[in-house]
Formats: sequence, C-alpha cells, structure tokens
Amino acid sequence: WRRRAHLRAARRELAALRARFADDPAALTAATNALLKRVALARYPRRETAALSGGRWLAFLDATAPAQPFAAVPATLPYEPAPAAGDADAFCEAAERWLRAQRAGSRAS
Repeated sequence: WRRRAHLRAARRELAALRARFADDPAALTAATNALLKRVALARYPRRETAALSGGRWLAFLDATAPAQPFAAVPATLPYEPAPAAGDADAFCEAAERWLRAQRAGSRAS
C-alpha cells in the first residue's frame, strides 16, 4: 500500500490538473506529460526515460502498460500549441490508464 502511494498521489495530481486546466488543452497536455515523465523517471531507469520525447516517449509509455493506452495518441500531441479539447481529454484518459497500470512490482530494471 505504501509502495504505491506516489502513484495514488500522481492520480490525484492528474485529477487536479484536469480541473485546473479544463479550459486550456495545451496547458493540460503539457502538464500531464510532465507528470508522466516525473513518474516514469521515479519508476524506471533514467537512462531509459530521460531523453525520450515524441513517438519514442509514447512508445515507452505503451510498452510499460498492458493495454497500450497511448497507441492512438499522435506523437506530437503533448507538444502541440493548440490541441483540440477532445484530444487533451483522450491524452488524460490514457495517462490515467497508464498510472493505474503501474504496480509496485512492475518496475523495469
């Protein structure tokens, strides 16, 4: 239970980001992407995650979750200056699924 506290905190933070940036899809996707990067850096080796961006970043996220939640997300979405609100929501849903898929024992070595 304690070992997954940071994941529960990340899910709460994602919910807060969705509320805070409900009217700003670009800020929402950027903040969600930053949250995912922080969690990934805490759970997986830095050499595997730190330099990833774009399609390689989303591929990494898919590879570390069983249902590939980011498979349909365009590689540029987290970096777009004006994404559609629906795209930002879909990105957040994928982020929620990825966070839920992370388990204390699923960390890569």
